[in-house]
Amino acid sequence: MCAGLNETSARSWLRAPTPHEANAFAYTICPLPHATSRDVYLSSIAPAALAQHPEALEDANWVELQRRMVPPRANLAGFRWALAHDPKTVLEQTRDDLNSGDYDALRVQFLESCGSQDAAAALGKHMVDERNAEWLPRLETILNDGHAVVVVGAMHFPGPTGLIALLRQDGYTVNPVEWPAASVDGP
Repeated sequence: MCAGLNETSARSWLRAPTPHEANAFAYTICPLPHATSRDVYLSSIAPAALAQHPEALEDANWVELQRRMVPPRANLAGFRWALAHDPKTVLEQTRDDLNSGDYDALRVQFLESCGSQDAAAALGKHMVDERNAEWLPRLETILNDGHAVVVVGAMHFPGPTGLIALLRQDGYTVNPVEWPAASVDGP
């Protein structure tokens, strides 16, 4: 109900080939806060020149093929984990880890939230590691062109197969950016 779905719609998501979307709804905090979509938020803060020429690191169809390589039981384990935990607590920990730049803690939380070691291995391989490897040539082209803002999920940063390590291996200097502390009620 907090995600704005009626029971018929919710059950439909759960019967999908993978419950990926249902898993995302499991992290909805009640009451439903007014939230701006990622794309709307990014376009509101991006300089006009960047907003006019967005480039994607991947194709949505390719991402869906990657997602389908993850066994449905892996998504189900994560869905069960999400329902067993308070989404506000989970998201606050994610926020705190992001704000402190502790990407390793984010990775630990992600692996735990997969619900099982098998699910974590499948999701990590297909949805993080393989995507990072696929992105790297395109990402390097974008970075070499300069004046770029690149937005990826935080799980793509940590570990030996993360973008930070991969870019450093290819000779790039990667430095953390200090962000001001966020409030519980704000971005």
